[in-house]
Amino acid sequence: MIAMQYVFTLPADYDMGRIVDRVAQKGAFFDDFPGLVFKAFLMSEAGRDGAAANRYAPFYVWHSPEALRDFLAGPGFAALVAGFGRPSIRTWLPLKVVPPTGPVETLDLAEEAVPDGTDLAGLIAADHAGDVVGLDPGGWRLLRVRFDAAGPSADRFRVLHLSQPDQR
Repeated sequence: MIAMQYVFTLPADYDMGRIVDRVAQKGAFFDDFPGLVFKAFLMSEAGRDGAAANRYAPFYVWHSPEALRDFLAGPGFAALVAGFGRPSIRTWLPLKVVPPTGPVETLDLAEEAVPDGTDLAGLIAADHAGDVVGLDPGGWRLLRVRFDAAGPSADRFRVLHLSQPDQR
């Protein structure tokens, strides 16, 4: 498996209703997408739920790097690039993936450094807190994703649509 995310930070005066409409029109396309474990269509609005900026930030978990590659080479990603520009894409090696089993309203992301000297085998084998936990070995960062988490979050997104081909 491989997890990925790209984030488009939009102007403060951007009409975020355009993102809501875009997802309403295109979200179901991913409900049966080959190789996809799940895709959460995410957005944050400046000043809402503590968000500092308007962002469109889909988060994906793919069954394989080849599925991710095929998506990036396909027409859906080309349309995204035509509309917003080519994003920087972050990827993680999943250490834990527990897809949601029902509707999801929010998704929280938190990253932390993996200190030098950390036992990597122990880190991989650990029972991690979070619904998705991923390792960025390029930056030695651990990502924790939580669905509908309680309490404050530094990086909470509203889930506009959740595609889960394996759950259909």
